[in-house]
Amino acid sequence: MGQTSMAGIDMTGEAAMTTRKGNRKLAVYDLKLTMAWEGTAEGEPAPVKGTVKVEEFASGSDEGDYMWEVTVEGSGAAQSAAKRAMEVAGTAQLSRLLSSLAKELEDVS
Repeated sequence: MGQTSMAGIDMTGEAAMTTRKGNRKLAVYDLKLTMAWEGTAEGEPAPVKGTVKVEEFASGSDEGDYMWEVTVEGSGAAQSAAKRAMEVAGTAQLSRLLSSLAKELEDVS
């Protein structure tokens, strides 16, 4: 696999801000995320595309709690290699993205 990148995100679910003990604000969220990804395979002219789905992205969850599913459009050797690369190498990228998103949601408060 040459390179992979995340291209977009779709969020559905619930998010709210609450105030506790007078002035402490907390972000509470329970979201489902779908992210588009794209990669290039060595020796292949066309990019390979797919999605990563996170079924439960919730406040109070630890980084290690998140589970996701990688899908790929089409079939063939390039698609299989790209899917494996996203499942392995994309894990670090996705973990950083989810941690960053959680921080942004919490910093809104």
